[in-house]
Amino acid sequence: MVNAPAAHPETRARALLEWAQRVGPADPMTTHEHLLTEALLIENDQPALAAEMLGEAAWIAVTIDADRALDAARRAHSLGPGAPNVALALAMTLVVAGRAEEGDAVATAALASLDRDAGSMFTLSRSAVLSLWREHYDDARRLLERAITCARDEHNQVVLANALDTHAALDYRTGKWPAARARSAEALRIAEAVGGELQRASCLTTLARLDAVSGREADCRRRVAEALDLADGNRTHVAYAVSARGLLALGLDDPEEAIRELGPLRAAFDDRAEPMVVQWVPDLLEALARAGRNDDWSDVFAWFEDSTRGAGATTWTRAVAARCRGLGAGGRDFDGAFHEALELHSKTPTPFERARTELCYGERLRRARRRADANGYLLAALATFERLGAAPWATRARRELGRGTRLGGAIETQLTAHEIEVVSLVVRGLTNREAAAALFVSPKTIDYHLVNVYRKLDVRSRTELTRLMLGR
Repeated sequence: MVNAPAAHPETRARALLEWAQRVGPADPMTTHEHLLTEALLIENDQPALAAEMLGEAAWIAVTIDADRALDAARRAHSLGPGAPNVALALAMTLVVAGRAEEGDAVATAALASLDRDAGSMFTLSRSAVLSLWREHYDDARRLLERAITCARDEHNQVVLANALDTHAALDYRTGKWPAARARSAEALRIAEAVGGELQRASCLTTLARLDAVSGREADCRRRVAEALDLADGNRTHVAYAVSARGLLALGLDDPEEAIRELGPLRAAFDDRAEPMVVQWVPDLLEALARAGRNDDWSDVFAWFEDSTRGAGATTWTRAVAARCRGLGAGGRDFDGAFHEALELHSKTPTPFERARTELCYGERLRRARRRADANGYLLAALATFERLGAAPWATRARRELGRGTRLGGAIETQLTAHEIEVVSLVVRGLTNREAAAALFVSPKTIDYHLVNVYRKLDVRSRTELTRLMLGR
């Protein structure tokens, strides 16, 4: 911490701001209060500098105390509304506080200004987080690449670790899992070197989530335990860690354990929480549905559904809400909800979430004895899980495909992941050329895979393959 009590207030303020940005606080809320105090001393003479300090105070507190962060951001914006970092701090705190529509309006002008200006590495990295949470994935990737380059050039390890881990989170959501693991591992090494405990916790939870979906149970549990020690009660980082363990349990088909992990998070988040920040609520709802706890499901879903209303709701939020509605629908009245979810998934590049919806829909169709309809969705889900490396989820899809048929055994023992992916497209009616375009390969590659599939499954045509796969 900067210790210069005899310095001029402006000099002391600038030193504190630079320290907070470049070193990173070990005690975030103490630094938050220090920034507020020093900003108050200079806001009449140096309103722009005071605004930057208040904006920094908001950034520091946003994952710890959303209300205090929002108060600081509003004060900052009243003093320096033209500064991109200040506007982005206000937008971020509004989003975290569940006021996404208002936050979008504030962010639009600030993000546009970054297109005209190089922007500092701090502003670039932070604006990328906001873009990620609002599903502006191309913008987030562009901003992060600029921030990472700038941080490497200026040897700023704090910003570099943050930007790399944010890029890993982006890669996770958009299905680039090997890149996500590599970036987050690098970010963790840097954070360990510079001693940033919350940044280390963040990297560990990113890696734990990748472990969870890949079925690396021991690694996931180890990283979650370490992250919880480092998070020291930080609400958001604790939620990231616990939600990874809940997702692990869900993938391993243990809904009761998932409920034990995720259920207590309800008390930590009020109705204003933005579901895109920590994506735990749909996992709890799926676990409750799979465990047959209908009353609990209805209570949590009513609470969650409030966040899907209004223009500020993201496509992901509306898609998973529709999926959850399909899971909880009584009797046979579930098709409309799943169709709505799949239509929304087509608008955002989140392949794991789409495959989860296809799996849930296929499972419900099988329970309704609509095997032919179910198999198409289950095959599509399996193809995506295999491509991503989501081993426990692929196991669930294979098991569902194989119930009462020889289909599951054929897929389990004979077809490769690439062949399953080709088959899932062919049985949906795509031509070889269309399937090739979808997979970014040549039509000859599709021909090659189909010849192998025909031989392995002892079929002679696309029609026979479709009949086998769809159970017709």
